[in-house]
Amino acid sequence: MTCPRCGYENIAEALRCALCATPLVIVPPSPPVQYQIHTAQQYNAYRPRPQPRRMSGWTIGAIIAAAVGVVICLPVGALGFAMARAFGSFGVEESKFECSVNASQLAQAASMYSLDSGGLLPEPTRWSTALQPYTISSAFRCPAAPEAQCGYSMNEKLRGPYGRSALRLVSVSAPAETVMFFDSGGGWNSCGLGPQVVGRHNGDAVVASVDGHSYWTDPKMLSSQYWEPGHLATPGGASWTATGFGTAGSSEYG
Repeated sequence: MTCPRCGYENIAEALRCALCATPLVIVPPSPPVQYQIHTAQQYNAYRPRPQPRRMSGWTIGAIIAAAVGVVICLPVGALGFAMARAFGSFGVEESKFECSVNASQLAQAASMYSLDSGGLLPEPTRWSTALQPYTISSAFRCPAAPEAQCGYSMNEKLRGPYGRSALRLVSVSAPAETVMFFDSGGGWNSCGLGPQVVGRHNGDAVVASVDGHSYWTDPKMLSSQYWEPGHLATPGGASWTATGFGTAGSSEYG
């Protein structure tokens, strides 16, 4: 065994160097490497299996079914829309809804006007001119009468007492029942009462109350109490309902 210090070659069993007495380190022999051979069956048993791929969202079959449905439904829907427009059923309901929105906008514009006018409502004989700065111009036009500059009139009884031209908003005891604007053919700055109501929406007329909501109803259902700003509210709540004074096919907006 060679001494790591002086390089003297000692016998194999020596514990120290015979020349310099340096301890000799005996390195034990390494154990032989053992290799384990696996068969193909054993290898496949421990090999990680690939996970099956899953499509997130729509599958190809669902996409094809949706595309076929769209191709079939679009022409059918377009045909139904064209037939409804041709026979007027869609046009009547559409114009009735748009007219209700316009009337509600006018009533809300009158409420904003009263805030700037010390609580006074616009004068019934010049209400259209007074509300111009408070709403859009299209709100004055009824879609069923587009040729008219203004398709609505104001309740002429919404004027002040003792000859005054304006009425205070707080003087209306039942704002949810009192008529403020209604379908008519009077034109710009026109005002009136029940006889001036025009049922231009398949017999129905659009009415807006003082509180800002609007609805459509048969003009015959507007009794005289709905025009008086000082009448008391109907016991148990407002007399109008979701069907517009109890008439079928009516509704309310606002």
